[in-house]
Amino acid sequence: METFIKLINKDGVIIFSNLPERNEYYYLSCENKNSLIDKCIFIRKKARHGIIQSEEGITYLFTYDYEIVNKPRFFKEKLQIYSEQLAEINLIKNKLTQDIQANNRRLVHNITSFNAHNIQELYLLVPEEKLSKDYRSIRETIKTFLLDNSDAVADAFLRIAKNSIAMKAEFTVFKKLDGGQETLQKQPHPIKKVILTVLHVFYQDFKELDVYVAVEESTQVLTFDFETIRVALYHIIDNTVKYIMPNSQLRIRFSEVKDESFSLILDMFSMEIKEEENQDVFKEGYSGINAKKAGKNGDGLGLYIVNRILKLNNAQLIINPYQKPTYIKKIEGIVYEKNVFEIRFQK
Repeated sequence: METFIKLINKDGVIIFSNLPERNEYYYLSCENKNSLIDKCIFIRKKARHGIIQSEEGITYLFTYDYEIVNKPRFFKEKLQIYSEQLAEINLIKNKLTQDIQANNRRLVHNITSFNAHNIQELYLLVPEEKLSKDYRSIRETIKTFLLDNSDAVADAFLRIAKNSIAMKAEFTVFKKLDGGQETLQKQPHPIKKVILTVLHVFYQDFKELDVYVAVEESTQVLTFDFETIRVALYHIIDNTVKYIMPNSQLRIRFSEVKDESFSLILDMFSMEIKEEENQDVFKEGYSGINAKKAGKNGDGLGLYIVNRILKLNNAQLIINPYQKPTYIKKIEGIVYEKNVFEIRFQK
């Protein structure tokens, strides 16, 4: 690269700079908008540089590019454009920085939380104080507790597996979602097998809600990126656990439109989705009215993330609320109705 720029905002903070450290010598000595350097003291080559100081900050341009060096008017125009856009560039950088920091905070918070839950599960099985008594007998102590509490071990395994998949989902979203299509590895996968890999870690949650899960048979193979689709399914099932009606049934079925599409359908009675919020549930940060009323609103990222992931895999989530037969039930002030969530894969 032969052209370098240094942008500093009005507070003296560097917005952007690709200026080599050695060329700081010229930056510090530059006093006008357009100066020719007959021979750079570093690479013995003709160069041109200039600086503009305005109310918005400092814009500095340095170049070895032959075309720009020999066209002072073009150089001056280029420098002027950067200077005029300095405030806007600063705003864009600040917004990008805030978004990146927010994503990083969310990732660290969620990973820390899931990890803490896993540690808690382990020490609920084998109390920490028991392990600290005699280092040499730790293995036997653990075996004794595990053998004596097989039901608790099974429950803990499922909860730890669920938290581990959730952590994996966080990393997948962080790594792949903003990377776009080039980060995906699309291969053929049996769709029923994939949904079952997610469902099993929610076994305990459905059991506690007394929800019966029925999965229809299907041998359909679809082409998609396994990691991202599993993340999408994780968020959909996680939402289902939060909002499904206790003592009810979750029916997972499959439907095909020949040569056009294949759908994975979740059929259930769950919290009412009001007509005016049917599309809002896909927005980042949005939580439904009934979810808030029940105290089950989260960070509003679930279906927003799902929508983005499915688009990368040539699929979409379609929500069909208030399905027939019409059945509305109110439990502790929360309205439940028949809702259908359809993941439609285009062939």
